[in-house]
Amino acid sequence: MSLDKNLLLIVNPVAGQGNVQDSLYEMIHTLSLYGYCVSVLPVDPANGLTANRCLQDHDSRFDIIACSGGDGTLSHMINAIVKKQIAVPIGYFPAGSTNDFASGVGLPGTIEGQCRAIGEGVPYAYDIGRFNDTYFNYIAAFGAFTDVSYATSQSLKNAIGHTAYVLNLIKSFPTAVQYRVSMAIDYDDHHLEDEFIVGTVSNTKSIGGVKTPLLSRADLNDGMFDVILIRPPKTLADVNDILQSLRSGKLDNPLVMVFQARHLHITTQKPVAWTLDGEDGGSHTQMTMDICPGAMRIMVPEQK
Repeated sequence: MSLDKNLLLIVNPVAGQGNVQDSLYEMIHTLSLYGYCVSVLPVDPANGLTANRCLQDHDSRFDIIACSGGDGTLSHMINAIVKKQIAVPIGYFPAGSTNDFASGVGLPGTIEGQCRAIGEGVPYAYDIGRFNDTYFNYIAAFGAFTDVSYATSQSLKNAIGHTAYVLNLIKSFPTAVQYRVSMAIDYDDHHLEDEFIVGTVSNTKSIGGVKTPLLSRADLNDGMFDVILIRPPKTLADVNDILQSLRSGKLDNPLVMVFQARHLHITTQKPVAWTLDGEDGGSHTQMTMDICPGAMRIMVPEQK
């Protein structure tokens, strides 16, 4: 067997329920059977080992750059690849608690299947988003509940997985529904000014592990963002109507606004906190977002 291809594997050992290390040998062994010479680098931000640092000496010797971790780990790797203008396909071993992106591109749920996607699959070009001077892989969000992902401690995520998000969401509900932010939004050839409780700018079919029919038109390589904006409820009946819209996908609710766009510019009077791919995206008063069509290629199973 000839190891005639080179693969860089960036590993976040604390992602998901902390079992990445248990799967590492299987990843390396199976990839080797597909002819890959695997180089492994750990993610350890506390000691300066980030995706950006792992790729700083990239000299085109890798045929594939892959990572094992959650959506946040993947997002950091994507940023490093785009900013360093590295033009090779990526591989992904999802090990997080929700893994929305992996589900959206149809990655198998096993290590063997994910290795097969790299060894026998095809590169799938998909869109990513630019948010001011950074990039996001599949979602930028603001408002109520959107900080649940990065505000949930890693130890709690490791202990009970996706349930940790649900518990934090329930805990934050009483104060979250009081959230209000006034925005001026320019998107493509449109302009609106209104108050919102939550908003998502995404390229995904599910958010937080939950699918909504409101994203039924979502296509990961159509060159469009899918935008959901929710106006503040005034009564418990309004809250119920919003939840019904999310479940049914009906667009007749004036509190729920859904549209597609290639470009958005958002202005607020006070800084608004954003989450990018489940990670803290900082607080801003000026936000410019552009779709980057087909900017990334990921190895996926060949579609029959």
